[in-house]
Amino acid sequence: MGFAHLGAVGIVLALDEWPWPLRLAVVAVLLAAGWHTLRVHGGFGGTLPLRRLTWLADNEWRVEASNGEVLSACAVAPVVAHPLLVVLRLRAANRWLARAVILPVDSLDAETFRRLRVRLQLEGISPRQDE
Repeated sequence: MGFAHLGAVGIVLALDEWPWPLRLAVVAVLLAAGWHTLRVHGGFGGTLPLRRLTWLADNEWRVEASNGEVLSACAVAPVVAHPLLVVLRLRAANRWLARAVILPVDSLDAETFRRLRVRLQLEGISPRQDE
């Protein structure tokens, strides 16, 4: 849990003006938010970092986690394709929320990075109807 969540818990507990039931309810919400933050930002789907991304046809992506787990995902708008950075939002088939995958220019060789940017700009990622 981040320092911000723990700091907020300390501040809420120190507020003498608030009744104890309200303080405990706010602390419970802060702890739940901190737990969620740790789960979500621990990696794709809250588990492990990614090892490999493969762009297949029709906006389908193959996502391989560092533990060997393979997921099918699709990119959702918005996608950023900058000369120094690509930001993809991928939603796994069995997940409700999309996760951002950040690819700096030095994460791929120059030619592959350029091709990815060009393909993203040409094919584009259209907003999904279910969002």
